[in-house]
Amino acid sequence: MKTIIVEDEYLSRIALENMIKHFCPELKVVASASSIQKAKLLIEQHKPELVFLDIQLSDGISFELLKQLQDYEFKVVFVTAHNKYALQAFDYAAIHYLLKPINPEALRQVIQRLQNTDAKEYKLNEHVSILKDLFGKERTRLGIPTQKELVFINISNIVYCKADTNYTEFYLEDDSIIIASKSLLFFERILDGMNFVRPHNKFLVNTQYITKYIRGRGGVLLLSNGISISVSVRRKALLLKKLSTLTSVL
Repeated sequence: MKTIIVEDEYLSRIALENMIKHFCPELKVVASASSIQKAKLLIEQHKPELVFLDIQLSDGISFELLKQLQDYEFKVVFVTAHNKYALQAFDYAAIHYLLKPINPEALRQVIQRLQNTDAKEYKLNEHVSILKDLFGKERTRLGIPTQKELVFINISNIVYCKADTNYTEFYLEDDSIIIASKSLLFFERILDGMNFVRPHNKFLVNTQYITKYIRGRGGVLLLSNGISISVSVRRKALLLKKLSTLTSVL
């Protein structure tokens, strides 16, 4: 299978080439690139059947490369150092990826799956814009797995999330509700570092929709949609610390 590696870290590129040579002899690496511009030229020149594509390249994010190529029939394996919680889009869209540092067994498993997949069956083009949002420097969208599908929404439209055993209820700005087939802890980890707070074990709240904090033993948050959410005593200090970064009043 004619293969191209797109990876901007020299040692990582050499390591992957050597691993392919020893563990995947059915692959033939015909070229490698370290940038979007060079990768585009090499792909158009060699017309590979498979491309190993690092997500973050020296001149941008690799989804830009796929957008520039438009219609392509080669298979793609993304290579990423993102943690497992950021990989939900790949998992639920059945997109192949390898997590750095790559181990030989993971590489073999991906290649075996690819051999049973027709490149024309890929619907990767449908996901490129969404993936760019999810893995770019400024994440704006979130993929929510439900029992039937993966729903993509703007993170800014989430008012709050509520735990329901192993499920999570998403309450959105337009008053719609999405039931996710993942726990609240799962989404808390994904949204870590963004404007969300955990005032109670059952709730995750978008701070942009908080209109008032009523003091008390734990206290209560009032949201713009009229919902009030109790603050647990053990989470109060952390909540106020987070809110203090948004205002000079507290």
